[in-house]
Amino acid sequence: MNRRDISRHRVTVTMRLLAGLGLCAFAAAAAATRAAPAAGAGPNRCGTVSVPGEAIPLDPAGMNPARSTTGQAFHGSTIPLSGFASEAPDDLIAAGGQALALFVRGEKVTVSPVATTLSVHEAYGLSADRAWIAYRPLDGAFPSQDLYIEGLESGELLRVTDDLVLEAAWSPVDPDILAYAYTGGDRFGLAIIDVSTDTTLARIPREVYPDLIAWAPDGRGVYYLRARPYVQNIVDPSRRAVVEQVPYLLLSPGYVSLDGRVSRLDASDTLPPRFPRLDRPATAPFARSVMLGEEGLPPDIYAFRAFSPDYALEVLGDNLLGAGGVYVRDTNDGGLVLAVDGRLEAVLDAGLVIRTYSGDGSALEFHPWDNLEQGTSLARSASVTYMIPMVQAWVTQTAVGYEPDCYSTHTGTMSYAYDFAYGASGAHIMASADGTVAYVYSSVTCNSCDNTDCADYSSSCASNYGWGNVIILEHADATYTMYTHLAHGTLRVSTGDYACAGLHIADQGHTGCAMGSYCGDHLHFQRQNGPYTSSQSVYVTFSDANNPLTCGGYYESGLTEVSSCGSSSGDAVVVDDQDGGFTLYGPSEYWWEASAGYNNHMYYTYVNGNDRSNYARWRPTLSGSGDYNVFVYVPNVYATTQAAKYAIVHNRTVDYQTVNQNNYYNQWVSLGTYTFNGRGFEFVMLIDATGESPDTGRQIGFDAVKFVK
Repeated sequence: MNRRDISRHRVTVTMRLLAGLGLCAFAAAAAATRAAPAAGAGPNRCGTVSVPGEAIPLDPAGMNPARSTTGQAFHGSTIPLSGFASEAPDDLIAAGGQALALFVRGEKVTVSPVATTLSVHEAYGLSADRAWIAYRPLDGAFPSQDLYIEGLESGELLRVTDDLVLEAAWSPVDPDILAYAYTGGDRFGLAIIDVSTDTTLARIPREVYPDLIAWAPDGRGVYYLRARPYVQNIVDPSRRAVVEQVPYLLLSPGYVSLDGRVSRLDASDTLPPRFPRLDRPATAPFARSVMLGEEGLPPDIYAFRAFSPDYALEVLGDNLLGAGGVYVRDTNDGGLVLAVDGRLEAVLDAGLVIRTYSGDGSALEFHPWDNLEQGTSLARSASVTYMIPMVQAWVTQTAVGYEPDCYSTHTGTMSYAYDFAYGASGAHIMASADGTVAYVYSSVTCNSCDNTDCADYSSSCASNYGWGNVIILEHADATYTMYTHLAHGTLRVSTGDYACAGLHIADQGHTGCAMGSYCGDHLHFQRQNGPYTSSQSVYVTFSDANNPLTCGGYYESGLTEVSSCGSSSGDAVVVDDQDGGFTLYGPSEYWWEASAGYNNHMYYTYVNGNDRSNYARWRPTLSGSGDYNVFVYVPNVYATTQAAKYAIVHNRTVDYQTVNQNNYYNQWVSLGTYTFNGRGFEFVMLIDATGESPDTGRQIGFDAVKFVK
């Protein structure tokens, strides 16, 4: 019999506007047989149309934090993955490491946690046959950029690509096909793969805007935004010299078919209703240069529109790259309603999902079509602690979004940026908060703006569109931080690395467009809502200072600078069940403790057939990369399973070993030797879905794991 009586949620299917994905693999295994020692006293448990419309005026306000909503979603009970086998939620979202299912039933809005094996950073929906859920994990405070799928019935976990994924979407018709946007270090690409055969069907290696992909309804291809970076030079007319460079993206819709053919679309092409169209379509760059004081880029460059699935309502937004006003109007009478200030996350059959930003987090809201001003709070991200990213820093520029601000070139997508400086080149730049490296550009050697006293100034400098050398980190609150103008040859991290708060990631420099003292040496820093250099900045609250920061003010960081996020522990590392690297998951009523095993303490639970419920993870702090022999300690009691299934997640790879715990008594048992990188999403996991019936009463022992280099 099953140990759990699980109620099924009846839900309906919908598509996502911004679908995303992530996945990893757990395989089942067979086991041997032997009589079990006496068990403890723990109980056994069981056709599209074209709709014209006028562009709306832009209102860049509303990016600052803290707005209130008038409703609160009902929080339902945790849903096992098998609960989605026959029907799907209206949307899958993620916040605070938890995947959440959104159900809209009339006026009742419910969000229910989803029982995934790994903590979830971004959830991207269900496969067409509802057999798999896709997500990107959250490893403590660090977003993983690995893409995982998890079986709804089997609990099988698969990591499906070596690419570092930022966004993904399932095919609406083929359960084996998914598309994803990925980071290639200093560029972003798009791929379509068949997960059943591990075959890449199509790939676009560059010029992809990584925040937005959507399948055609027939599943024959994927719509995306082609992103071409440009820079507009601001020229001082008295000297005819470039004194500022304004970077921007030229966005245009594209389409890639399953056979890899790429099409560039224009305003006359049909797009899915939920896919945003730019109000100001452009096929050529704006003026390459303008004189100081003249009008530059248009303020509504990223205004957009989309439609409800039935085309009855039009959704209009101020800023496709970031937060701003999101409006809705009836396509028949043209009445305009402001739904919210925020970022459009999804257009559903029942309404809109909007993300809003505070100084240390973000939140998701639902706005129904029939009452758009009634915002229902769905979930809030974990709070992230941001600190000044230099040990000592002067603020040389604030931005127009802060009150008060000072003279600032920080407008548009940079409206919440700061410029920090401390003397000449060499000041260390630290990660402002725990994060994962999503973008690195490191090849700029010169300064492109007028600095005649600067030895490496060149008017023809290849400046990376004025940014110079760049690092962008992704954080657990669904935002990013960007660090630019970094000194050439000083970048100390690579894409996919974990960067703990205080990590020395690079040195202050003046690459790109930088002016002022010491050749314009400074750090341009901004918190933003996307991984691109032209993503929209958002308000940041520094926990070690009064906010907003004062232009000309001097600040000391609360961070402690470190050169590495790991600590050396010698050649052998033991993670015991009472150590910080050990974590239990699942209902507490199905965990038991005993004074036995390594260090005279262990946990145990009961086998649960093929249904995963309770499991544990051992995460080591290794001294560095290398080959490690992994051992598990099997105690002499409460370890009678003949099919303990261990997953070894290492160096972006998953391997599996099955151990007959009933054969061992207070012994270290080797799982084999594996290569670890010592800096990423690496651990050993043991789950209760052994394939053995709960009627057997067999137990699984959870004790210590040892890593020997």
